[in-house]
Amino acid sequence: MKAEECFSPTYEAARSKFISVCQASGARMAAYVNPNGKTPDGEALVTDTAWFGRPDAARVLLVFSGTHGQEFFAGAATQIGWVLQERHRELPNDTAVLLVHAVNPFGAAHMSRTTENNVDPNRNFLDHDLGHYTDPDFELCVDVLRVAEPSETEFQRVKGTLDDLFDRHGKGRIFALTSEGQFAHPKLSGFAGLAPEWTNDVVHSIVSEQLSGADHVAAIDWHSGVGESQSLLFLCFDEPGSPAFRRASQWWGEDTIADGVRNYGDHERPQFRGLLVNGVREMLQARYLASAVIEFGTHPWDEVCNAILVDQWLRFGEGAKSEADLQHWRTFMLERFCPHDTGWRAWALEAGLTVYDQAIGGLAQL
Repeated sequence: MKAEECFSPTYEAARSKFISVCQASGARMAAYVNPNGKTPDGEALVTDTAWFGRPDAARVLLVFSGTHGQEFFAGAATQIGWVLQERHRELPNDTAVLLVHAVNPFGAAHMSRTTENNVDPNRNFLDHDLGHYTDPDFELCVDVLRVAEPSETEFQRVKGTLDDLFDRHGKGRIFALTSEGQFAHPKLSGFAGLAPEWTNDVVHSIVSEQLSGADHVAAIDWHSGVGESQSLLFLCFDEPGSPAFRRASQWWGEDTIADGVRNYGDHERPQFRGLLVNGVREMLQARYLASAVIEFGTHPWDEVCNAILVDQWLRFGEGAKSEADLQHWRTFMLERFCPHDTGWRAWALEAGLTVYDQAIGGLAQL
């Protein structure tokens, strides 16, 4: 199997490939249609799932791709690669794998981090009845979350403003303000939404409809763009020392999991609100085993940030965008989150398959 067999340039191509290989492998399929939009070509937006293993398996590994739509492509490639390599034929007797392909299909189809409502789905899994507080200091950061146009001049302006904020307020403080989630600016990144998004609802549906018979469930949520190139960053959001945290450490390595808690670059990890994996933990309660948000390292963080700024400009920037503009900047963003380099893609696929093996092996030892 070549890595390029698993990667796709668009959501539509990835979806077609996922359905084809999963159906050919005898998976139990389900499709959840998002009624709130279409792909750029006018096709349906769909989250597809594929179940491998016994339908009554007590242990299930739940794998998400595309929570942040721009970051969909590498995680989706590992899902397809796992099926193409027929790893499902090696599953222990009482263990199943449930692949959730493009859990945020709007973002995957439109090369956007967010949903059709510009909500970051990885900040939306929270109790909205408790209210929606935004730190007033978030206003300090507004000018570094948007550009007038996607140009080197504007990228450098944002970088200079950001460096000044770091100097005056501390890098950890500013990074927390810009990344933990906010409710004050619906057209800026980090908007967590004022109610559950469709993606939030569909995860609830998948858990209630497909995992009701499972005794133990672990989860992986694939992301990309954070960390050194050709390295995986594991972010475990279970309480350090808890059974779930210890389990993740046993499966993926104590140092690996501890590194994701101790540092996030050169500052402390922010207290992210509304994470999908934390929402899954709440849905499963006593049946929850462990989870990890896993980042494929791609390019330097400044370049990744530029892609997030481009996303915001395409969604809300002034002026008309031609079809050529859209294609150019979507390609720009894809490169930052899923490099075209064949060596990187071969590494990402192999690294992803190793992560699956480790989790399935850990499940089997329970």
